[in-house]
Amino acid sequence: VTAIEGVFRQMDDPDADCASYKERLEASIRREQSGDQLRKRGKLAEAIVEYREAIDNLDEYHPDAADLYCKIAIIMRQQGEFDRALEEYRYASEIYELSLGAEHPETVKTLNQLIE
Repeated sequence: VTAIEGVFRQMDDPDADCASYKERLEASIRREQSGDQLRKRGKLAEAIVEYREAIDNLDEYHPDAADLYCKIAIIMRQQGEFDRALEEYRYASEIYELSLGAEHPETVKTLNQLIE
């Protein structure tokens, strides 16, 4: 039994589907990896598309979605699109706070990005 399967067994939710969750998570990881490769090759617009597709495969407020919003924000900041980057950091910050808590290091780090 994997950790994810153990969590699903404890949830006591008849609608929870572990297999579907794992498939969506794996699809998200593949999209993120594809986006990372595109970003390394300088194909930033295509990387953003992959990151957004990865987000679409995740549950709302999943911490991995926050990570992806941060990656998008970094690209936008590098391109001088500061307002759009700020919006992406806000999404990430909200997700981190709701999923990990206000005092979690990732939440604090992202809040610092909003200030800079």
